[in-house]
Amino acid sequence: MALYMVSDSSAYVGLPPEIVDVSVIDCGFVKMRAYNPNNGLESLVVTPVSQASAMQRSGRAGRVRSGKSFRLYTEKDFGKLPVTTVPEMQRSNLATVVLQLKSMGIDNVLRFNFLSPPPAKSMIRALDLLYALGALDDNGSLARPLGLRMAEFPLHPMFAKMLLTSGEFGCSEEIVTIAAMLQLDNIFVRPPNKKRDSERARLAFSVYEGDHLTMLNVYKAFISHKKSARFCHNHFLNYRALCRAVDIREQLIRTLRRFKVKIKPVEDDECEPIQKCIVSGFFANAARLHPSGTYRTIRDDHPLEIHPTSVLYAEKLPQWVVFHEVIQTKKDYMRDITVIEPEWLYELAPHYYEFGTVSILRVIHPLIAVPVTSALSFSNRQESWQPKEPRRPDTMLKMFNQTDASRIPAAYDSTPIDCLLVPQQ
Repeated sequence: MALYMVSDSSAYVGLPPEIVDVSVIDCGFVKMRAYNPNNGLESLVVTPVSQASAMQRSGRAGRVRSGKSFRLYTEKDFGKLPVTTVPEMQRSNLATVVLQLKSMGIDNVLRFNFLSPPPAKSMIRALDLLYALGALDDNGSLARPLGLRMAEFPLHPMFAKMLLTSGEFGCSEEIVTIAAMLQLDNIFVRPPNKKRDSERARLAFSVYEGDHLTMLNVYKAFISHKKSARFCHNHFLNYRALCRAVDIREQLIRTLRRFKVKIKPVEDDECEPIQKCIVSGFFANAARLHPSGTYRTIRDDHPLEIHPTSVLYAEKLPQWVVFHEVIQTKKDYMRDITVIEPEWLYELAPHYYEFGTVSILRVIHPLIAVPVTSALSFSNRQESWQPKEPRRPDTMLKMFNQTDASRIPAAYDSTPIDCLLVPQQ
């Protein structure tokens, strides 16, 4: 019996060579995470495969015996493909990288010799976000103790901030569960012949507050049924993924206890403390409903839509949301969404959002002035708005000095670096 495999990005490591030894069908595309520094969104995009990856895919055939690789594109198209894949350093959110470098004592990150130098805008965005999260102080050094603690988590800094502040909101037990569940690709199973039944089963866990609290309901039900595989089968849940979530949760709890964060459940099963805690970490990923029917990010006014797998997709559209990630197909879709109140953004991130005007802005960064490009309306008045002068530290930020401008390759970013620097005092 012939064995065929349609290859994707998981084909490299997903199957052992003794199984795939006959033929490989290469579709010519790959799903790849890419970060856009212009709007600050990290998306899962479908892009043509590189020549090097295509050769690697064809190598899966014939690992044990003779085989063939069928490419669903012409040889001419193969020659037009990029020779190599874009290095991950140049298409990723650098917030985690910068935080780890800071924790290792490398303060001047622009002088660090990256094997593949990242774009200047990506570096600026990373420093911008870390400062907004409180991981960096006004001098650009790692904040103590928050910055050091955030660097200890094997997660994105947004998750680390959310987890570390969960004790203040009195919902650390629920937040650590949500953080663990968000590390999974998909907790719901949708068999092709039982789509209606699986959708009905998912609605049993759904709440209007959004996907994060829906995941919390799923985890609680899984634990209350003693981690039963039969329960998962009957309710179209991914048993292996939920077991993995249990392990991740235990690891995160151990890390929180090291920092003396009390693990306690929310009182009276209230949702608001959980929602506020999520906003405390993901306030940069806020979006509002536009009159056109789509959502727009607060900071960059980028159009987004709710992903069809979200529990809010078929519900009345909430006015304000925060999201975990963006998936890009024909449109940009938000995934893992929570409904919020606009007042929470100003309450929990007053350094990031300004109150009472039609136009809002940006991180009040001590060095970087970000243009006003978005709107956050707390009133119906059409007020004129002028950006504040950014606070400037007394000393020069070590990583931003005139000699460092040449360290960022201009090929990746047309923005003049000098305009982002503070003159030497």
